[in-house]
Amino acid sequence: MDSKQTSPPGKGLLMLHGFLALAGLIAYLVSLLSRDAIIMDYGIRQARRVNGILLLLSILLLLSLGVHIALRAARRKRLLRRLAEEDALEREARERSREALAKERAKLSVEDKLSSDYLRGQIVRHYQGDWGGRQNPHLKPRLVEVCHQMDEMDLYQQKLDRLLTSNGMDTLADARDTLEQVEQYTLRNARKLVNCMDVYDPGNPEETGRLDKLLDSVLEDNTKQLRNVKEFLFAMTDYINRQGEDDSDIQKLSIYKTAILNSMKEG
Repeated sequence: MDSKQTSPPGKGLLMLHGFLALAGLIAYLVSLLSRDAIIMDYGIRQARRVNGILLLLSILLLLSLGVHIALRAARRKRLLRRLAEEDALEREARERSREALAKERAKLSVEDKLSSDYLRGQIVRHYQGDWGGRQNPHLKPRLVEVCHQMDEMDLYQQKLDRLLTSNGMDTLADARDTLEQVEQYTLRNARKLVNCMDVYDPGNPEETGRLDKLLDSVLEDNTKQLRNVKEFLFAMTDYINRQGEDDSDIQKLSIYKTAILNSMKEG
């Protein structure tokens, strides 16, 4: 820790106190050693007065020095405690920053599940900024549409969950996994947009053109996946409504599921 930071002010004053206390003590000792000469020159009463004054002055100066040292020590202790607290707060802030960064990276991790709320927030941040402002007003409606596609995917998952729960169809729970795969696929598309908007220059026509093409591709691909999911939900509803009436319905579900998975592979 820097000595300049940990040393409280008043070092010069401390030295002055020390010098005066030492001078007073020396003067008093000199007066004691010269007592006989002072008595002969000024009388015993005057000698006692001088000795008393010098003794009192020495005591006061020593007390003042002691008080000053005690106050300086207290100030130094407070300063060290404040610096330690500031250092602890700084370390805590750095730790929180590292944790927040780790969470942000996890949200965009290639391996972990992506968060629609996070990606939606990132896209909104971009289209409310340079990627949807006066420089690129034509991009904002399509970026908003990407967010709507996320909302639509969330809605389809909710509908499927209600359909299975209300009909006690736990045997078809793997349908949830299918829709979750579709959701992660569409979110990976959205992540591509976020990554590009993080890196590209919104004022560069070439880079804006790249994002424009990617945006068209993402919207088209996600629209196709959402259409497949919707058809899958219709087939699921028909199967539940006609359960036991037509054995071919379960085959239709399998066909739709296979089509959805193959569609994501092709994308």
